[in-house]
Amino acid sequence: MRACLFFALLVPSLASAAIYEVPLDNVDSEDDIIDLEEREEISEETADILLLMIVDGVDLNGASRDGLFDLPGLSYADVDAILLYRKNKGRIEDPTELVGAGSLTDQQLLLIAPFIRLDAGPVKLPIAGKFRLRSGMSNGDFLVPGGVLPPPGFLQGTLSFPWNLSAGFIVNTTRLVPGSPHYDPARGALVVDPFGYRAALPVAYAQWKAGNRRVVAGSFTIGFAERLTLDTTRRRTPNGISTTSVALINQELASVCKQSGFDACPNTANHYVLDDWSIRSNFRGLAGSIEDLEFGDNRKLSLFGFVSFQTRDLYQYEMYDREVCEDPRSEADVCKAPPVYVGDDLSSDKKLKFTTLPGLYEELVGGGHVDFKPSDRYRIGLTGYGATTFFHGAPLKLQPQEWSRTPFGGPFGAVGLDLRAQFGHFGLYLEGTRTFDSIKAGPDPVNQQAGGGGFGVEQRTLFNPKKHELELSLRYYDNKFLNPFARPVASPDEYEGQSARNEAGARLRYFGKLPLDFEVRAQADFWVPPFASRAGPAGIPNLYSLLRVDYEGYRLFAPAIWFEVRNKNLASSQHGTCAAGTIIYVEGAEPFVCSGDSYRTTARIDLRPLGRKLTGAIQASFVLKDDLRYKDSFMQGFSTAIEVRSQPIDVLQLKARVRYFNEDLTDYTYLEESLWSYLQATYIAGRNFRVSLRYDLIVFLDKRTSILTRIPSPEHRVYLDLRAGF
Repeated sequence: MRACLFFALLVPSLASAAIYEVPLDNVDSEDDIIDLEEREEISEETADILLLMIVDGVDLNGASRDGLFDLPGLSYADVDAILLYRKNKGRIEDPTELVGAGSLTDQQLLLIAPFIRLDAGPVKLPIAGKFRLRSGMSNGDFLVPGGVLPPPGFLQGTLSFPWNLSAGFIVNTTRLVPGSPHYDPARGALVVDPFGYRAALPVAYAQWKAGNRRVVAGSFTIGFAERLTLDTTRRRTPNGISTTSVALINQELASVCKQSGFDACPNTANHYVLDDWSIRSNFRGLAGSIEDLEFGDNRKLSLFGFVSFQTRDLYQYEMYDREVCEDPRSEADVCKAPPVYVGDDLSSDKKLKFTTLPGLYEELVGGGHVDFKPSDRYRIGLTGYGATTFFHGAPLKLQPQEWSRTPFGGPFGAVGLDLRAQFGHFGLYLEGTRTFDSIKAGPDPVNQQAGGGGFGVEQRTLFNPKKHELELSLRYYDNKFLNPFARPVASPDEYEGQSARNEAGARLRYFGKLPLDFEVRAQADFWVPPFASRAGPAGIPNLYSLLRVDYEGYRLFAPAIWFEVRNKNLASSQHGTCAAGTIIYVEGAEPFVCSGDSYRTTARIDLRPLGRKLTGAIQASFVLKDDLRYKDSFMQGFSTAIEVRSQPIDVLQLKARVRYFNEDLTDYTYLEESLWSYLQATYIAGRNFRVSLRYDLIVFLDKRTSILTRIPSPEHRVYLDLRAGF
């Protein structure tokens, strides 16, 4: 057996802050977080949490105890000190007050500064606002036949008014999105208008928030407890309604050719351009809450309710026609996704490929949450929601495929009970959920179980004394647990569209500040599928483990080293399989299950010769990974990066980074070998204006056929980020 744990957890006599995989002292923008995720130093879950915090900011005057604990570098003792200062003073006007009061250290304030905000008090002017404009272009935009493509981007705004009113919006422009699909009787199929430059309003809301009462009309997210019953916020500890939205852009350029058929892309088959920004989909409707209604003796009751009617997009292959296919789990050709044609010209056979269809269906969701707190350290809550979908395209009876995140067959929902208890250095959290859906029994009673809903349980224990934190998470989701609005702790494996499904596992995470200026981060995540499926038999053990050690004893530099193990099947030692994903589908061949391993070793040195005027870092990683091409050995990969930051004057920040990446050291015709460099300059004028300009250069060094014919190569990109307020 090739199972390997690089570490054994050594927990000292006592356990500091929310556990993240890496220190976050070099993070001050979304780009930094995306870089960490792209380098696989943090998980997608951690990236989501950090992106929400850095975009929205944790309000020092309004955040809950758990919300403040999500900030890096803060223990519950630090959080309680902030809450006590806030209670005694009434309002925090400047974060530096917390240092003067002894609630935080200078180092802690610098660490949390990018992730915090101070909500304005009563509006002195008739209106106050903040705006952000992001856009970009690549040299590929200038090389597309037919002329220069206009740049994609978004404009985001938040406005504050008197009488506790506020509003927000995002206007997004796209050029790689077709028109909304409609049914064409002449073709008997779905048709979309050709691709073009379009503007959309994916986010718009108005909000009234006074004390413990809140009403939102328009776009919002909502989540509670352990994220098992309901969470669309992507926060670590959600507790109610949020109006935050995150805009993301693909790190890779996107293909201009998204059509198939004879002569579909005669001049643009190998052309790539900067991708559109995508706005994470929220609920859209009405939400309200009344929090912490007091009933004497510090007992409190909170009530939340919402209804949403939102237009949803769907990847074109994630649908089937119920009129001709009884069950999407069938292998019959009629159960495949129906074709989607481009344009109304009947003489053309151009069809969409690999494209998400905008506005394919409407989703109606309604639900609520109630929790009772006999004291601030104990809580019991009840959450529930129900949902159904209404697809366009009649007379086609469209539904999601079984591997889509949204359940097929009809209405679905969930109801769950959560409990929380905090005492001393311990926190105990528990949520149990029952889901409901309209899925009927499948054609294969072993691998494709009947639907109707299932059970899920998530239990988390947190031990957090001085300088240490230990977290144990236990989870069980049966094979009928299907909840598209759940985001609990789960492995990256998917079972018919869901990560939190057909999984029993335990995750142990530790962070500690040890003697002699060492910091240790460790994690072990073990899980098995309790039921057989197309991904394999029941009981296959899987492992992800991480050990990172940082040394902070030197003033001018800080070394770190960490090890990662990903083992998809602890009982197997076979090479020649994949190390990522669950089931791989190959056109014209039988699907197969990934069961390989991946081992990564990384070393890093952070340099601080001149404080904020000049800092830098050098990092290198070596990877051994199972791959389909290597039957008797591991594939070997290597990457290294050099980063320099400088703030020569208060109003100017500079950042440069060069990364060499080679997925396969032995074959330059197989996978990516590239050199990626960027330079970023940010000008800051007070609290209400900043502008950032970034230039990227990506040079591909490998000799893959797709790269030799790629346009553009090399890639040049320019990004603009403008923020202003009043």
